[in-house]
Amino acid sequence: MEHNTEQYRVGQWIVHSQHGIGQIKQTEKLSLHGDIQTKELCFQVQTENGVFWFPVNQSDNPRVRPIITQENFNNALETLQEPPEDTDAHHNILKGRINEAQHDGSIRTTVKLVRDLAARSSVKRSLNILEDKALKLHTERIIREWSLCFEISEKEARKKFEMLLNHSNLQTA
Repeated sequence: MEHNTEQYRVGQWIVHSQHGIGQIKQTEKLSLHGDIQTKELCFQVQTENGVFWFPVNQSDNPRVRPIITQENFNNALETLQEPPEDTDAHHNILKGRINEAQHDGSIRTTVKLVRDLAARSSVKRSLNILEDKALKLHTERIIREWSLCFEISEKEARKKFEMLLNHSNLQTA
């Protein structure tokens, strides 16, 4: 597969499936995988919780993607209008969906999971620790990406998202 080294640039906001949303701050040469003889040019990315690097020549890394376009973000939000999936299935199935959202990094998968967990919370009135943590983490990622994508405050993005989510859950309750 041909690498698209022009896909990312310093100053750009990106989403990493594990580390969340961050901004590329600079490039630097680093020794990777314990090979101190060879240095590879890497992007340094600052997130809310720390810093991570990924090689410039691996800009097609499936764990990293640019902030989504406004059109694609709006399409993903349409998922909120769909009925939530049944989350009363076996605990391991729901745990698998949480892991999928964590590793997939897709906004649609994330919105779908948040919709389903929020619906579960409104029916059960409580979630287990894993579900609650996933709901909070993924809600924050959606809000942060929405804020960056539409260049609005996180407060405004949160208000809009909660309004959509609440409207969706009222229709399914």
